Amino acid sequence: MENKKPTHLWWGIDLHSTVVTYDTISWLTEDYRLSSESFYQLSEDLLQIEFKDKNLLIDVGWYNPFQTNLGFFRIELIQNMNWERPLFKRNFRKINTLKRQISQLIHQIE
Repeated sequence: MENKKPTHLWWGIDLHSTVVTYDTISWLTEDYRLSSESFYQLSEDLLQIEFKDKNLLIDVGWYNPFQTNLGFFRIELIQNMNWERPLFKRNFRKINTLKRQISQLIHQIE
């Protein structure tokens, strides 16, 4: 019989041993459409997921230059709270690709 770690799902993502320490994004569904209203609904502070034993943090924010509909979600992987030099940084416009990347990062690090 195979020994599996318990699955801890959040927003449909297996968190493994990480901890969600800040969340104002999980209300978004995969069919959420970005628009000029997104500027008012989203902010730079949407999500933080910590790998406590590794001093790593996944940070997700919404960036909307000049309050247009050209905004995007950004994922950054931060080590030792060094916000000036993220280990990883990528931008996304779709929720499903954002969630997939979060899941891949967690899986790669775990």
